[in-house]
Amino acid sequence: MKLSLADKLALIYTSAGSMRKTAALAGLTHQQVSRILHKAADNQSLAYYERRDDIKAAVEVAFTLHTDVTRDTARKHGLPFDARIPVFAERLPMLKHRLMVDGRELASGTVEELRDWHARNQPPGKARIVRMLGERVGALHLHWLPDRLRDKWISTSQKTGKYYAASVGSVVNLPAYMKSAAQRITNFMQRGGIKTEQMIKARESLRVLVKDHVKLARVFTPYTTMQKDFPSELITENINDKLQTRHAPAVGEKGTAFADQILLQLDTRKSKDAKPSKARGTTRRSVGSGRKK
Repeated sequence: MKLSLADKLALIYTSAGSMRKTAALAGLTHQQVSRILHKAADNQSLAYYERRDDIKAAVEVAFTLHTDVTRDTARKHGLPFDARIPVFAERLPMLKHRLMVDGRELASGTVEELRDWHARNQPPGKARIVRMLGERVGALHLHWLPDRLRDKWISTSQKTGKYYAASVGSVVNLPAYMKSAAQRITNFMQRGGIKTEQMIKARESLRVLVKDHVKLARVFTPYTTMQKDFPSELITENINDKLQTRHAPAVGEKGTAFADQILLQLDTRKSKDAKPSKARGTTRRSVGSGRKK
């Protein structure tokens, strides 16, 4: 896949996380990066910047560094990686932490619980507390990624068989989103649909924000299957239909962002069905459970 100058900057942004950090990594000014990305988003010509050999060379160096970081993170987190579309993604941390002693996990819980457990039990060896990674994978800085690259990355991710569901997030104008959602639910009910408990809870949580005069809020599309045997074009079509009907009517003004995050759910069901193996040499316990009050 041939990537344009703006494509590479948009991909670098997925790991840098901000315009200024993207500019710093590429050795460009904030204004240069901003103009390139905004012009690309508005389908304006980038001929001037694409003729600048100094800019192209700087972006190429930064893109190589970004690709290396993205590959290393994917390897560390056990995630698939495609060098043709190096979108930075990582497993998101859980609230729980692990207590590691000489490389062995002895307990899990909150930081406070683990410190208390370590003080009471005083296991020999070098101890450290590490954050536990969950089964959700996040690509959290996709604001400038073109639709075609987002769809292609979703398709290549789905074909790996590593994920079973995907959800896309946007920052929306909450009152506009709620108005659109109310009409959508009315149409759904008129067709014989039934509100689920999950739908009711999600709507109530947003209503609380509206009552608190919150204008901008992050919302996500309902999960779409990512099972490997489904046609990729149907999956991206389903996701884009949800984005256009749910998020698009409530974005466009300052502060909103369309499809700037993707959450993927790792498919660990095969390992869950397998018989657990007995650990050797250590007993792991959850500090927060079974505690006497």
